[in-house]
Amino acid sequence: MAMKLDGAAMQAYKDMEVEVDATEFEVPPTDTSYTGALKDGKLSISISTSGMALMTMNILIYDREVEKIEEFTTTAGTYRCVKLKQKVRTKVIMNIEGSSTEWYSEGIGMVRSESYNGNGKLTGYTVLTKFGK
Repeated sequence: MAMKLDGAAMQAYKDMEVEVDATEFEVPPTDTSYTGALKDGKLSISISTSGMALMTMNILIYDREVEKIEEFTTTAGTYRCVKLKQKVRTKVIMNIEGSSTEWYSEGIGMVRSESYNGNGKLTGYTVLTKFGK
């Protein structure tokens, strides 16, 4: 689950104490024919400075499922991917509900991720555009 942290966003806390507690994030291999449910994932991030707690963020990824195995093409190439759908609950001050769809390729990692708000509207995405040296 710690791989879900956005490195650019975490730069804001570079001079602070950051404690991360994460569960294993299950992604099946692309050579499987498995579709169906996966274990939930949890991520907790506590940020403090000089011993004073500033913020705690809890992320729960649940109702996870493998939708299918498919080829996915980006400008970085074509990859055999596991397509996952899941719900996401983030709590900082209040709960924020949403969902996401993600494509993972073995040996590469996340190839594409789409985030949706609680009403199912696309709010953002990331896509692999370059891989290698």
